[in-house]
Amino acid sequence: MLEAFVKYICFIMMTLTGALVIKKILNENKKKLNYKSAILALVLLIFPTLLHNTDYSSLNTIIILFINIIIYKKMFNKNIMETIILSSCVMIISFIADILTFFSISLFIPVEEMRTLWYMMIISNIVSCIYSVLLINIKIISTALKKVTSKISNNEYIKSGMFILLIFAPSQDSIDIPLTPAG
Repeated sequence: MLEAFVKYICFIMMTLTGALVIKKILNENKKKLNYKSAILALVLLIFPTLLHNTDYSSLNTIIILFINIIIYKKMFNKNIMETIILSSCVMIISFIADILTFFSISLFIPVEEMRTLWYMMIISNIVSCIYSVLLINIKIISTALKKVTSKISNNEYIKSGMFILLIFAPSQDSIDIPLTPAG
C-alpha cells in the first residue's frame, strides 16, 4: 500500500513539474491549474500507478505520455498536436533531469535502492523535479525549446512526421541489449 501511494505521489510531482516546464516554454505567467484539471490529473494518474513496476518498460512510459497529453491538453487549452509537442519537450527535459539525478544520487546510494526503497524514490523524484525546473530556467534551453516548438507547430510536414514516428516507433522492450558481459 505504501509503495503504491509513493508511486502516486511521484507521478503527481512529475506531472506538476511537467506543467511548470510547459508554462515556461509557452511563456505563460497566468495560473493554469483549476479544480477541473487537478481532479482530472489525480484520477488519470491512478492508471500508471497501478501499472508501474521497477522495470521501467516503454509501455509504462507511453501510457504516462498519453495521460500527460490528456492532462496538459485540458490544462493549457492547446490542440492535440501542440500538446504532443509540448509533452515531448517535457519528456526530453525529464530524461535529462533523470540522468543528472542518477549520476548525482548513485554516487552515494546503490541504484537498486533508488528504485525499491520508498523514501529513496521520493528523494530521487524530488531531485529530478528540481533538475527539471533548473534546466528549463536556463535561458538557452528554454529559448531553444520555444523555437523548436514554434517551428514544429507551424510546419505540417514535421507535425505529420512526428505523429507517424510516435505511432510506429519501435518499442525498447523489443530490442534485446545485454547489459552484462556474456559468460
